[in-house]
Amino acid sequence: MKLHTPFLSIPFRPFFFLAAIIAMLNPSFWILSLSGSLVLSTSISPLFWHGHEMVFGFTEALLGGFLLTASANWTQTEPYRGGPLLLLATVWVLERASFFLPLSSNALLFAGSTFFPLLIGYLFFTVRNHPKQRNVFIPIVTALFLAKLAHLYGHLDDRFDLESSGLQSGVAIIRMLVFIIAGRVLPFFTRKRLDITIEVKPFLTRTAVLSLALLCLPQPEGTPLWLTELILFIALVANAARNYALFDKRTLRVPMLLVLHVGINLLLLGIALELLGGHTPSLLAHQAVLHTTLAGGLGVVAIGIMTRVSLGHTGRVIQADSWTIVSYLSIFSGALLRVLLPVVYPNQYLNGLYLALALWAFGFFVFLIGYFRIWTSKRADA
Repeated sequence: MKLHTPFLSIPFRPFFFLAAIIAMLNPSFWILSLSGSLVLSTSISPLFWHGHEMVFGFTEALLGGFLLTASANWTQTEPYRGGPLLLLATVWVLERASFFLPLSSNALLFAGSTFFPLLIGYLFFTVRNHPKQRNVFIPIVTALFLAKLAHLYGHLDDRFDLESSGLQSGVAIIRMLVFIIAGRVLPFFTRKRLDITIEVKPFLTRTAVLSLALLCLPQPEGTPLWLTELILFIALVANAARNYALFDKRTLRVPMLLVLHVGINLLLLGIALELLGGHTPSLLAHQAVLHTTLAGGLGVVAIGIMTRVSLGHTGRVIQADSWTIVSYLSIFSGALLRVLLPVVYPNQYLNGLYLALALWAFGFFVFLIGYFRIWTSKRADA
């Protein structure tokens, strides 16, 4: 393979491609397995594989693409390209493949946990002299790696408590990370597109992030419900106020900005549902919080950032064409159906599941088809 190709010239190109691939294939394979149309020869249960890969594998690809691209921009350094970038992408692929190999539990734990340490190393060498980025993203990505280890090890060792806490912490860390990234890029994107300056009061930002960080910590047994609900309430109010401060009504006319606000509002909905979950068993039974946060918030914010970055960093006009808008609407609709239908129409659970996952996967398929040429060709202004 030629290493000096446009596809390997900057991290977002291969990793956004891989993010779209796993977003399409993972839920599609799982739903086919659930219906009996496909036998998944995984070394772990198909349900665990589906959840683990959509929480951590999908997020790894997103972080590999966004953080390594953005950190080079923040530090005014050359991004990883060629051999080092191919190595990191290959490790991500091998990690996904490890779940289909006849490995022992210890070997699978090792093989399924190789990407994050390498990503952390790559990121550290880029931001090591920039404490503003180093002291935020290195600890958060490290914490996400530890949550992933707990989730996988807990499942392999039949430690349901560890598996559950790893998943809960992982989802909470991803939620916090999305809020932090969105809070950083939205003012920049809005200023570039609408020529307006948006400022958020530092106290509001600190309160919003701190409350989200507290929710990332594993809850000791016996933690009072009222304390958790108080933190959730503060997180909901503070982050809603922060998002309101980041919003300008002219954003409604700009799909590439609007989609990010829609995704953030889905994250806020997830916090609200978690707040209600202790009093509404059906929300817990159908994992409404999990899918609102990941399929909704993470998925919608991710597609917004990936399309914007793919256009902006290749010298193209930063404007959503009709196919990009189809991708946005399909992913949003699929996420919303995945959350609402099982709760509102439980008798139509399977039919609703098929439709929701089909829409979500189709949205990423449209994104993949529309942007593959962009990732594999030179900058438009080269």
